[in-house]
This record gives sequence, structure tokens and C-alpha cells, in this order.
Amino acid sequence: MTFNFAIPKLTPTNNVLLRMHWRERRALNTEWFWLVKVATQDLEIPRPAPNERRRLAIMSWRVQLADDDNLRGGMKPLLDALKNAELIYDDGPRYIDSAVFQGQVGRREEEQTTIRLKLFRAGPIPKGGPR
Repeated sequence: MTFNFAIPKLTPTNNVLLRMHWRERRALNTEWFWLVKVATQDLEIPRPAPNERRRLAIMSWRVQLADDDNLRGGMKPLLDALKNAELIYDDGPRYIDSAVFQGQVGRREEEQTTIRLKLFRAGPIPKGGPR
């Protein structure tokens, strides 16, 4: 099963997150939680079973492209929101297989973050890690 949804906001870059005051960061995490809840309210995505793996493909549509490490590091509020909304079991590599992409748009009004969440029956990564 695959679920697609869009959030009409960009995740911040990692540089922005690193310079953010803890209160701002907490408010940002709360905002992303509610953005995820609203975007997924009609999708009926089942809660993950304990230790269930899920696959994420995240696409950031931006006017100005970010460098890769800045883009990936800025996904933390979104991943935390997915976890807190009980759409993924945890945000560690043992529980999600994620890919982050970006594309360029012409206007700020077109900026958004799209997420493809895929449920699959594969079990968790063995305790020794991937082989």
C-alpha cells in the first residue's frame, strides 16, 4: 500500500535548524505535527506495528535548491512529525527506508513538500545492521 500527500510548506534547511532557539524549534515541531495530521486526515493510514519498517520518499519543491546535507538535515521536523502522528514507528534507519529529493519551481507559491509513504511486509533490519 502506498499513500501520497503534500504539505504546502518547506522543511527548513539544517543550517536554519542549527541556529534556531529551542522554543522556536519546539514551535516548529508542533507546527509540522499539525501539518502532517491535516494532510493525512482523510487517508486512513494504519498505525505501524512495533518495529515495522516503512519506506519514505520525500520531495522538496523549492525555488532555491539546497545542498544535499542541508536538505537532509532539515527533514528532522518532518520525520519527528511522522513519528508523533504514528505514521512511522520510529525515525531511525532500522524502521524507515528513506530517500530525499528536491526539484525546482518558479514561484514561492508553488513550494511544497510531498511525501510518499509505502507500507510493506518486510521485517525490521536484523540487530547486526544491514548486510
